[in-house]
Amino acid sequence: MDRGESDRASRELGSIRGEMERLRTQGGGRLSEMDRGRLQERIDSLSRSIHWMRGHGPITGGPGVGDWSLERRESWLQERIDRGRADGSLSRREAYRAQAGLNDIKADQARMMRRSYGRLRESDRAVLQDRLDRLSSAIRWARQNGDNAPPWRR
Repeated sequence: MDRGESDRASRELGSIRGEMERLRTQGGGRLSEMDRGRLQERIDSLSRSIHWMRGHGPITGGPGVGDWSLERRESWLQERIDRGRADGSLSRREAYRAQAGLNDIKADQARMMRRSYGRLRESDRAVLQDRLDRLSSAIRWARQNGDNAPPWRR
């Protein structure tokens, strides 16, 4: 495992911890069973990735390259929204719209999982990935459009 892969694994673990704390805060100090399952899925995925890298060296191509889990992408988009709001690259309205879009995706994911007894069908996963792609593009555009919020509106 090279330094870059180690750094990525550390950032992913930090992201998982951050999401856990955010979910606990939202849940009044407790995690729901669904939240526990999502976090465990992310930890398991990270563990498999580290195990694979230890046995095969750094990922330079092949399975898993660029294949982030839904939860990892959602967490990454949450960080981008928070960062954009903090540095002023997203206005209050842009941040609100992005957050509402991400919340809708998460709610639909939870509904799809309930409908399928805790699992996502591949068709549902594809729909969610497409929606995350569109949200990511919208956030990128909003952060780069040059309409920085004035300091008193942040």
